[in-house]
Amino acid sequence: SAVGDLIMPRRCVSCGALSDGEFLCRECRLSVELRPQSGICRVCGRAAAASGEADFVCGACAEDRPDYDMARSAAWFSGPVRDMVHAFKYRGAVWLARELAELAGGCFYANWGEDRVDAVCPVPLFPSRLRSRGYNQAGLLAEELSVVAGIALMNGALIRTRNTPTQTEMNSRRRHENVRGAFAVPDFMADFVYGKTILVADDVMTTGATLSECAKALKKAGAGRVYALTVARD
Repeated sequence: SAVGDLIMPRRCVSCGALSDGEFLCRECRLSVELRPQSGICRVCGRAAAASGEADFVCGACAEDRPDYDMARSAAWFSGPVRDMVHAFKYRGAVWLARELAELAGGCFYANWGEDRVDAVCPVPLFPSRLRSRGYNQAGLLAEELSVVAGIALMNGALIRTRNTPTQTEMNSRRRHENVRGAFAVPDFMADFVYGKTILVADDVMTTGATLSECAKALKKAGAGRVYALTVARD
């Protein structure tokens, strides 16, 4: 790696500047916008409590409770974080998995700690999508997160039962309809899931529809509690 950096110096994923062997230069790293981890909805982590109350539940969660018990994201999906996630997800930059997992790991320790979570599992891709992309970015992230957070990796705990269209251009209602019933726990994994506290990992959270459906499938198989953690959130 050191020789490679001498021959071809590493450049910042976001701005392209020389970055002293790091994937982000100092300026871009300092510009990463972390999401607040307190004074927010205790379920979805999105809306802020006007009064700063500790046990705040937003109106959306009160009206239609997600199936996960708590969801948190490390950073806003903007600037250098957006650039890293796009490179990781769409341009084959799989070497960014550890960098992104370390960002998510800080959020993990701020909210849970390894003594409260039995295992981490990734949001799965449908087999044809996996073959097309060549890798599951959530799977790579979960692998690195298991090391960073010191918790077990539970690959294969979830499968995607149908090839859902990409949700990029969908509104909230269509996103929920698109992934409804799209996940399941394979029979051979049921004993491993039963009674466990499981963390579902993904790169970005927008409406939380996918994470909620993953949690629904895990709880249907007997999981005790299901948390969700992403690197970023819109």
